[in-house]
Amino acid sequence: MPDQQRQKSGGAVFKNDRRTAENQPIMEGDIEITKDLLRTLVDEINATRPAKIKLTVFSRTSSKGLKYWSIKAESYREWEAERAAYKQKASQGPSTAPWEEGGGSQDPDDGIPPF
Repeated sequence: MPDQQRQKSGGAVFKNDRRTAENQPIMEGDIEITKDLLRTLVDEINATRPAKIKLTVFSRTSSKGLKYWSIKAESYREWEAERAAYKQKASQGPSTAPWEEGGGSQDPDDGIPPF
């Protein structure tokens, strides 16, 4: 499915402004799951495999200036297949993926909103 356009599953997580105690969540939000992803997860379960979801998180700022994390959700098996295809293609020429050395930030704290 890497070359096909598909509806994305995802959501967002914001700072919990209603937090009044240490045992309450510091952030909250939601994720919308598309029918395609849900079907894939059900297929995994029906095949007696764990239904694993790959989450990727991006630091964003809303139009109102609120910092939040944008979340993308996809089938882990499909993500693995896309990654393997990308790595194979990348081995044929110069290109760097964010998860490979030299790609993206080397500092794991970069881009995390200062809550």
